[in-house]
Amino acid sequence: DIETVDEPTTILADTKQIAQVIGGLVNNASEAMPDGGRISILTRISMLDDDFCVANKGCEPGEYVRLTVSDTGRGMDAQTVSQIFDPFFSTKQRGTERGTGLGLSVVRGIVQQQGGFVDCFSEPGKGSTFDLYFPRIEAPAVEIETNPETLNLSGTETILLVEDVSFIADLERDIFESEGYKAIIAN
Repeated sequence: DIETVDEPTTILADTKQIAQVIGGLVNNASEAMPDGGRISILTRISMLDDDFCVANKGCEPGEYVRLTVSDTGRGMDAQTVSQIFDPFFSTKQRGTERGTGLGLSVVRGIVQQQGGFVDCFSEPGKGSTFDLYFPRIEAPAVEIETNPETLNLSGTETILLVEDVSFIADLERDIFESEGYKAIIAN
């Protein structure tokens, strides 16, 4: 599910990094639901006051855009939640498909670079919710004009695609190959 509940708004952020953050959270959510479940993505505007910011290190009072990614997966206990943003911490068992343990520390780093912060709520058996807060800015919408006649996205070159998540690598390969490129995947 994807839902936006407030009026359009603006944050100052790198769209590629935001896509990386959302992709990482959705991938983690899907891994936490091996038998299926529901992933929800929601945005809304949140006014954070002094009391909230005292209780949540790393934020200043003001208007934020809150991006929430939640799942109905296995959830985590309080001990695990306290460690998930630590570099190299991983919940994956040895001998299985193993990540680097950098996923959520990178998510937090990207959000902090944008002036925001991350909060996580989770309980075993009740799923997980990640709230990402980005400072809201006042800026007019900007339309970007493109001239389709000048865009040539096709090619014949070979691209080395490095991606750890197999379904993302397959998707990216399909996109490149549909434009005429040959894509070689390395994980």
